[in-house]
Formats: sequence, C-alpha cells, structure tokens
Amino acid sequence: MENGKKEKKLFVIYPQKRAEEGRLDQVLRAALEGISAQVVDSMEELWENGDHENGTERFQGCRILFAVPLGKNGVNRGYYEILAWLRCGKPVLEGALAGFLIDADSELYTKARREPAGRPRRRVLL
Repeated sequence: MENGKKEKKLFVIYPQKRAEEGRLDQVLRAALEGISAQVVDSMEELWENGDHENGTERFQGCRILFAVPLGKNGVNRGYYEILAWLRCGKPVLEGALAGFLIDADSELYTKARREPAGRPRRRVLL
C-alpha cells in the first residue's frame, strides 16, 4: 500500500491448470511469494456466481495475470474460453490492469516469414 492507496485485488486466471506442477507453476509460486492473489482455474469462476448474463463486474478495476500453459502443441482450449468471455460484449475488464505469462514446451512464435534458401527464418514475437 503506497501513499495511502488501497491495493487492488490480484487475480491469476489460469486456464486448464494441470494437476502436476510444471514450470509455469514454479514461476508463479516464486513471483507471487508474499503477494495475496486469487487463482481462477475454472472458467465457470469467470462469471460471478455462474451468472452468464450479469456476472461481468467481478474483475473490473482489478489487477489480472493471465497464466497460460500451451504445452507441446501450442494450444490451450481453456484460453479460447477466456477469449469468448472477453468478447461477450460487456466491459468485463473495465479499469483493470492485466498481463500475460505464457509457457510452451515448444518454440513460441506467431508469425514466420519464409526466406530464400540459405537464409535463416525470422520469427516475430507479438
């Protein structure tokens, strides 16, 4: 708490959290040591009291960390559910401050540009 300001609540939205501890869990544990945070690992928890019509205000004005494990194939189905939630047409993150922590077992890139033979490929992180 700085300058008498109230600390905003921190949510860690963690789709498809695995039962066994992985790298992402280790990073989160170290990063959040001594910090009060609520982990949301069930997509039903995104909706306040399971209300898909009106439960959109819970995360407004909060701090949010999206922790997304992608695995070897680069896909997390729970992340697509988060995108659907974000696109519900309601201001679910109004006034919120959010960041992403993404872990993958393979190379992570969103675009690859083909180069002529003999030149290395360029990968662009977005």
